[in-house]
Amino acid sequence: AERLAALELALVAQRFAQAQDARVPALEPGGGRRELVLRQARHPLLVEQVREGRLDAVVPIDLRLGGDFDLLVITGPNTGGKTLALKTAGLFALLVRCGFPVPCAGGSRMPLYDGV
Repeated sequence: AERLAALELALVAQRFAQAQDARVPALEPGGGRRELVLRQARHPLLVEQVREGRLDAVVPIDLRLGGDFDLLVITGPNTGGKTLALKTAGLFALLVRCGFPVPCAGGSRMPLYDGV
């Protein structure tokens, strides 16, 4: 049963990657100065809405945290972009931890967080 579950997870992840144009970012295990770098990241639910024709396009985001700094300030008008950026980063951290690819461009890096 464990092997079948692992195989099913791999197949689901592969189908998700194709449907979302997703990839596994470079992983950074614990220890040292870990850096989160998301390039052209797109929230999977918004990508799905575009695929279904309910949304015209998804505006990708670039997000970087760690390395040179450990504080992120997100400012702007109340249009939902700040919340979406935080939700995208949190969801990506969980997806990567579960072994799923995420909709982002090459050059992205994701630490393996102990908790979200």
